[in-house]
Parts: sequence; structure tokens; C-alpha cells
Amino acid sequence: MRFAIILILGFLLSSEACSTKPETKIARVTRDCTGTYLQMDKGKDLYVCNREVLKDFKEQEKVNVAFDKIDKCASDTGMVCMMFHAHDFMVNISFVEKRD
Repeated sequence: MRFAIILILGFLLSSEACSTKPETKIARVTRDCTGTYLQMDKGKDLYVCNREVLKDFKEQEKVNVAFDKIDKCASDTGMVCMMFHAHDFMVNISFVEKRD
């Protein structure tokens, strides 16, 4: 009996570790002349450094997204404008999918 319980627990733990989908958060894609952003809940905007991963998503489209917080974008050759868009921090997106 003890062996069966250990075997079942081992299977459950190993199947959880093999999950390929990362833990995601819900956000909306938004763009303006200053760049591409993820609008999170409670009004937080996150500046997306690798914005090319969002090129196929429409404005205000809801997404499930996983990202890494970073201090500085590697290269940012986007459009420049005289507008300021406040954001909480910069991110690199590691996973994104359309939210149903």
C-alpha cells in the first residue's frame, strides 16, 4: 500500500514538473508612438522591449503572457515622439497566447 501511494505521488509531481506552459498573467496589448505595452490589472502598464512577439496581436486584445522584468532594453529602435507614457517597469515576453 505504501509503495502505491509513493508511486502515485511521484507520478503527480513529475507530471507537474513536465508542464510546458509557464505561469501566465492576463494583460491587454496596447501601442502608441512611444512603444508597445501590456496593460495589467489595476492600471499598471509594462513597457515591452521585445515588441516583435506581439506583432500579430491587435490593439486592446487580451492575452495570457509570461515575462521577465528587466532593467534596460537591449536595443530600442522604435518610433520616437514627444509623448510620455508612464510605465511601471520594462519586460521581455517569454510566452504569449491569445486569451479565449
